[in-house]
Amino acid sequence: MAIIDRPYAANQVGTGAYQCYCELLASQQSLIDKLKIPEGCNFYFDKKRENVAYYYIVSTSITLFNVIIRVVNIKLTEMIRYHRVSGDLKVKTFAIFVATFLNTGFVLLLGQANLGQTALSFIPFDGAYKDLTEDWYINIGPALVGAMLINAFYIYIDFGVAWGTKFLFRRIDQGGCFCCKKGKPRTKTKTIQQYVNLYSGPEHAIEFKYATILNTVFVTLTFGLALPLLFPIAAVTFLNIYIMERLSIMYFNPTPPLYDDQLIKLTLRKMKFAPVFMIFFSYWYLGQP
Repeated sequence: MAIIDRPYAANQVGTGAYQCYCELLASQQSLIDKLKIPEGCNFYFDKKRENVAYYYIVSTSITLFNVIIRVVNIKLTEMIRYHRVSGDLKVKTFAIFVATFLNTGFVLLLGQANLGQTALSFIPFDGAYKDLTEDWYINIGPALVGAMLINAFYIYIDFGVAWGTKFLFRRIDQGGCFCCKKGKPRTKTKTIQQYVNLYSGPEHAIEFKYATILNTVFVTLTFGLALPLLFPIAAVTFLNIYIMERLSIMYFNPTPPLYDDQLIKLTLRKMKFAPVFMIFFSYWYLGQP
């Protein structure tokens, strides 16, 4: 049965009796023989390694590009020099959201799409997937889920980088002593403002948090019916944002300015379009054979 099913796995599907046969043999091996590939399963484990590598590379790349997009958008927006903080934050939030949503959802979707037999055949996309086939769910779907899973916990990475950077520069300011006993404080700063800038936390990046919420909502509703695992990941993302917001504002970031309700209204207005994406894409998913 496994030999008969091998051509099925050869078409990059990798499921069925051939998969069960190879995984069963691998699970029955002793610890000493774990590095040896079971007889007849070289092809399966080669494909499995390729898919795992593709999963980690694509998921990590999406997250890194989102970080780059965030930094570039903030720098470009700061060049406009809005007169009001609310106007500046609104533009930053919307720009970061649109760029990260396109990068997270549609670049991955269109990068491997084949539009040759559709009404959009004039667009030069000739990838491997003409539709949401079983191959798409095995290769592309996990990469999208992995990207959103990294996104759910990236807020902790972001905090760790910010805290670690501050800690390093503070120790350098104190003479590079990491293990000195507490005594008379030492500093190389010359003015009070330099001291405050160094020993206070970074400014509260509220625009990044709102953009993350919008991106999570839109990606989840757009692809959620095809990839239901996105819904609990979205819930974890919102929980992590809530926890880190409470902790960072209380113990790390300086007191933020008194924001008005413009950013909240912008976010709520944009969220109303997320169910529209879900309707159209769900119709496409449910129309698959």
